[in-house]
Amino acid sequence: MSWIDSSELPMTKRDAPAMPVGGAKSQRTRDKLLSSARFWFSERSYDAVGVREIAQRADVDPAMISRHFGGKQGLFVAACDGAFDVVAHLPADSANIGRFLAGAAVGTSGTEDPDGFNALSLLLLSSDSPEVAEALSAAFKDGFINPLAAKLSGKDAAGRAAAIAACVVGLATVCHRLGLGSRSHAAKAAERSMGDAIQRMVDDRTEGR
Repeated sequence: MSWIDSSELPMTKRDAPAMPVGGAKSQRTRDKLLSSARFWFSERSYDAVGVREIAQRADVDPAMISRHFGGKQGLFVAACDGAFDVVAHLPADSANIGRFLAGAAVGTSGTEDPDGFNALSLLLLSSDSPEVAEALSAAFKDGFINPLAAKLSGKDAAGRAAAIAACVVGLATVCHRLGLGSRSHAAKAAERSMGDAIQRMVDDRTEGR
């Protein structure tokens, strides 16, 4: 369900509240915390992940989370930054976008992150967490919906991009809730069907147009 390699993610565009920290060692600590956070927030909801778990996986002092990110909330915001940047990963041939996005939802796009980061799982697991729901929604809109709309030609690109996003998230939710493996017959059938539906929206070939 992920189209982003965590090694390619920017550290942050909107800096979370934190104390000024510099130096190569400090940057390594920050990077390790972000990598650990992205892993854990792909596995469990924001509310279910503790700072000690994140720090332990990163092999750093838990106090470094507050020092670098101002706390768990700031770390989550930084972990989301760039996570949904789909435009850079879209196929060059627009005729393949539908299948690519459906494949990302079911985990067959070939872009799964070897370090365990899964942007769609992060979205699904923490979208109901009051502390981060607004920031998560903004990150998804800024990283996925708006850039996708800018790529689409034809009428109502913004509306079509939002509809495509709903399809991708909906398919990912069904696969996640039902425990459908990416290689299962059901997942592959859903990928084909939803891929075709998304492609019609990409091409502006929806009914009634």
